[in-house]
Amino acid sequence: MALTTASTLSVNKAAYEQLAYFALRPELYFDSMASVKATNESHRGVSVQFTFNSDLAAATTALTDGTDITPVAMADTTVTLTPLEYGNAVQLTAKNEATAFYNLNPVAANVIGWNAGISTDTLASDAAIAGTKVVYGTGSARTSQTKAAVIDGSDIRRARAYLAGKNVQTFGGTFKGIIHPDAAYDLTGGTGGTNWSDPHVYSSPEGIFNGVIGTFQGVQFMETPRSSLLLSDAAAGVSSTVQVATSASVSTHTATAHGLSVGDTVTLAGGTTTSGTGSTNQTGFNRQWTVVTVADANTFTIDTTGVSNVSAGTATLTAKSVDVYCTLIMGREALAKAHSTGGGYGAQAQIVDVPVTDVLRRNTGIGWKHFVDYSVFREDAMYRIEAGSALGI
Repeated sequence: MALTTASTLSVNKAAYEQLAYFALRPELYFDSMASVKATNESHRGVSVQFTFNSDLAAATTALTDGTDITPVAMADTTVTLTPLEYGNAVQLTAKNEATAFYNLNPVAANVIGWNAGISTDTLASDAAIAGTKVVYGTGSARTSQTKAAVIDGSDIRRARAYLAGKNVQTFGGTFKGIIHPDAAYDLTGGTGGTNWSDPHVYSSPEGIFNGVIGTFQGVQFMETPRSSLLLSDAAAGVSSTVQVATSASVSTHTATAHGLSVGDTVTLAGGTTTSGTGSTNQTGFNRQWTVVTVADANTFTIDTTGVSNVSAGTATLTAKSVDVYCTLIMGREALAKAHSTGGGYGAQAQIVDVPVTDVLRRNTGIGWKHFVDYSVFREDAMYRIEAGSALGI
């Protein structure tokens, strides 16, 4: 008896889900923080100038009867934004659409729409981190940060005090904070009355909006991995000459801050001994090591048990890069946005159909375009904290 099995006929084929899935996408926040927009332009131009009128100094001297006053001159400053063109597009062939097992057009529209959003929001975030008011988890530079130099409650209190002291306006009573999930892990892990309080302690939990993880010290925090893109390449590995001590557990002293934490790895190369006559390679020493202890910003220890010819000398250190997370605390008018309404442009990116130019009209497409610029508007309204994280590298 001959059985007709699944392998006998050609009708047994794999099934395909006709719903297209997309990459995991974060919320877009930075464009919405641009509270200053060009709404009363004199005319279209290559740039947009915003003007600040300075206040007069307080008049605290009593007037003298019968004596006229001396008028003082007014002053102003400007901020200029120069919009540029941005855009992207995809093009589909008729054959591709004819043979695909799902409709490609809505997928292309989704991909282009997201690309428009993430591109313009990145422009806004790049402008936001250009502010001059920046403090660090440790030291005075980005390259000084370590995993242990995490953000804490005192950083937030200091930021709020700075903004309030500069008379920066709030968003409905609170400043806005944009923080990476790794940095939020450190901040919300703080205990005690001066550290983080979860949203449920507040009297109006219904005020917690999408992306908001809570309000602390007058700052409403929005959590997004988009903030890591700002400084994901920060704190590049420090190259420095180290002095090697004679010990089974070698203590190395660097000329510049090494930015290392216990458990990090370092690579030593070019190590030579300075004892005896001449210099010879320290056998087994020039390789990758794990940091055992960290005494200070310029001293760390590696365990060299079992390695021969380790003696006082020098070697070149290439330190492991440290992730530096950027947390932004801002008030109103921290960020400005300028755009054009001419040439088919608008306040947001415009979706456009790609013209069909081939003879048989087989190639179609969709794209987006924008004519925009972002800039820090009031330096005093943008406060940046750069720090490491226990969850970083």
